[in-house]
Amino acid sequence: MKRWPMAKPGATCYRVSCQRSRVPWDPSANLKDAPMAEVTDASRQVRLLTARFIVTRIATCLLVAIALSRDVEASPVDGAWSIRGLALHIFDCQRLVCGRIVWLNDPTQRPSQCGRTIIWGLEARGRNEWGGGSIVDPNDDKTYRLSAVYEPDGTLRARIFRGIPLFGKTEILTRVDLRTLEGLC
Repeated sequence: MKRWPMAKPGATCYRVSCQRSRVPWDPSANLKDAPMAEVTDASRQVRLLTARFIVTRIATCLLVAIALSRDVEASPVDGAWSIRGLALHIFDCQRLVCGRIVWLNDPTQRPSQCGRTIIWGLEARGRNEWGGGSIVDPNDDKTYRLSAVYEPDGTLRARIFRGIPLFGKTEILTRVDLRTLEGLC
């Protein structure tokens, strides 16, 4: 019986490792003739347990990803809203809230402003509260910061500001039925 050159004193090297075992490893022996039953069974068990662990982890990750990617319910602000002579279609865009002009009271402005997205990036901060968004004034193309709160009376209170909300103004949006408006975009 030969020892592995790097083995610790008193240890005998075998096919799998340098530990005490019943089957010593002889590097001069033909590997096909060596008893493999114990090594194969142990390896098979380790591989099986590892495979089960990996499959379980992958399945868990997929289930969590599916659960997080589902939109459980639509945002309460989705739909058409009216504010100062225009109607906006508020919708979800990549887990944020955006708004597009769908109707203007002034027919001369319709060709240039209809269909324009003027609200973007509103992020949910609670069930009925959004912040961190932006809004463009369609008349002068200035961009402002935006936060919004859906009120229990069914209105949407939007805070429009530059810098800090304290120096901004509040606009109240009301729901509108687009079928009642003439000249939709």
